[in-house]
Amino acid sequence: MTYRQLRHRVTFQTEEQAPDGSGGLASTWRDVATVWAAFTPVSASEVTESRQQQQRRLGDIRVRHNATLEDCRRLRHDNRNYRILTVQDPDGQGRWLLLRVEEEVHD
Repeated sequence: MTYRQLRHRVTFQTEEQAPDGSGGLASTWRDVATVWAAFTPVSASEVTESRQQQQRRLGDIRVRHNATLEDCRRLRHDNRNYRILTVQDPDGQGRWLLLRVEEEVHD
């Protein structure tokens, strides 16, 4: 991996609970960091959920290691939200993070 391959800007987000005005809590997303990343599409498939066809898109994101990113649950890339499925240190050297992500698709 070279730094020239980090051509995409991605924003890592963490989920927070905030009052919803009715005495309950609502989930909101807070930006944690925007970093350069390498993005590689892995697969796309169609799945049926609740009798509706939806596309499932998986990708790999590689970024420079940053401990604050390890607790994030979502990232944004090209105005799309991706749920973080896994976070790995691929070479065990603490230089890179490799994330498997799935695009969030809403009706």
